[in-house]
Amino acid sequence: MRGKKQIDSDEIEYYKESQLVYNELAFYKISYDYFVNNDIVQSLIDKHQAKIVEVKKDFVFVEKIGETEEVFTFLNELTPYGLIKFNRSGKIVMTKN
Repeated sequence: MRGKKQIDSDEIEYYKESQLVYNELAFYKISYDYFVNNDIVQSLIDKHQAKIVEVKKDFVFVEKIGETEEVFTFLNELTPYGLIKFNRSGKIVMTKN
């Protein structure tokens, strides 16, 4: 059985939504065959301002940075076109000040 680790906190800060910037980082692993044989995949990558990170003989690795809704919209549109795997970071937050 694994024990739980408690982390001490010296300070807690509260911010309004307007004081924060946040996005998610998502990775999509797509079949190489779908990528090279289907113009729709490249069109979706362009449409959603995603970035091709790596191309291998079996797959293409695509990165998307955006709000949660954007990440999932891209996922839903890409799924029928050779999606192998999907992973996302969850919200990454930074204060504006």
